[in-house]
Amino acid sequence: MDLTNVITFILIAAGLYLVAGLFFCAALLKSGLSTLDPGTRNSEIGFRLLIIPGILVLWPLVWKKWKRNHRS
Repeated sequence: MDLTNVITFILIAAGLYLVAGLFFCAALLKSGLSTLDPGTRNSEIGFRLLIIPGILVLWPLVWKKWKRNHRS
């Protein structure tokens, strides 16, 4: 396995991670953001745009918290 294959694998894995984060982010912003933080219920579009990069990167942690809050 040469370096080109390793780099290709890493880039594909990062791309898939970000695509999964994009789908999760869309679902969270559409319906679940206020379940995580009730203060975001009437938030403006500017705030939602600001948190998108963080959700894209940290989506597994946010998903875990969303799942935990959804159960209770």
